[in-house]
Amino acid sequence: MSEDLDWKDLQAKATAGKEAKVNAQHVLDLLQELRTAEKDRDLARSEIAKMKEDFNLQSTQLEKLAEDLKKSQKAATPSGELVELRNKIATLEADARGKAQFIAQLERESVEAKNKLAEMQSKVTNIPGAEARIKELEAKLAAKESEIAEMAGKLQAVESIKADFEKMRLATASMPGKEDFEKEKAEFELEKKKLFSEMENFEVGLRMEMEQKDDKIKELEAQINELKEHPVAAPSAVMASSMAPSPRTKESLIAKLGLDNATVARTPVPAGKDYAFPGVGEKADVIAVASGESRIVCPKCNSTSLRIENDRSRVLSYMGGVPLYAKKYICRKCMYDFRVD
Repeated sequence: MSEDLDWKDLQAKATAGKEAKVNAQHVLDLLQELRTAEKDRDLARSEIAKMKEDFNLQSTQLEKLAEDLKKSQKAATPSGELVELRNKIATLEADARGKAQFIAQLERESVEAKNKLAEMQSKVTNIPGAEARIKELEAKLAAKESEIAEMAGKLQAVESIKADFEKMRLATASMPGKEDFEKEKAEFELEKKKLFSEMENFEVGLRMEMEQKDDKIKELEAQINELKEHPVAAPSAVMASSMAPSPRTKESLIAKLGLDNATVARTPVPAGKDYAFPGVGEKADVIAVASGESRIVCPKCNSTSLRIENDRSRVLSYMGGVPLYAKKYICRKCMYDFRVD
């Protein structure tokens, strides 16, 4: 409304030639009030003109009646017709006075409407850049409506893409063979877990077996140390010759195994029951113990007290994603580690 505007501030800025920021809605409300006032002014003008015509007509009738009354007064004494005529004149005079008052009121309202209209026109004229601001806002509104229409088109395209994707998903879900694939995948996972469990059990059993062998090695070392402290007499030549295998026995064993002397010469000597890989490395030595087995000795201190661990620097293969490492020996006495390839 026009009351929301600070007219004094606007008038001061207009006088000083400064720009003033005005809410576009206030300007539109002011224009609406101006149009309403113009309509009221035109309506009041038409009513005033009609009232004036009625007043002039009644005045003419009143003058005519007055002349008739004067003529009748001169012609004869008052009669019933004259009384009726006087009453009619009095009624017309009262009606004319009421209409004259109403016309005066309408004229005052018309003057007030003219003044208000002139004031509003002056206020609208004094607002700097109001029409330009309105046009700018209308242009921005049109741009926003165009942008909204464009976004609606993009949203429709996205909805179409989503519908196509849902169709593809349903078609993929109903493809033949998917259930079999899921079943095989589940069976593979179970088999994989089973292999992992068996491998863990194998490693645990191997570790227990190695510990048992370590205990046996310690026992044998204790016996060797005891023999060193308490040496026994050397066996006689007869006993030594009887214990040594004869060449014929050696040849018979080679023939029994289906081998020849060249093959036996090329075959590497296994490193006992606790070796990691067949054959003997460059830095490892093999000794014969009393039980007739061959054992690996430490290349640094010649100790046979060894333990086997995973050599994590050498991966042999992978089983189900789990690496299988090569083995290495660690001397329990001097802590020297080496490998046998």
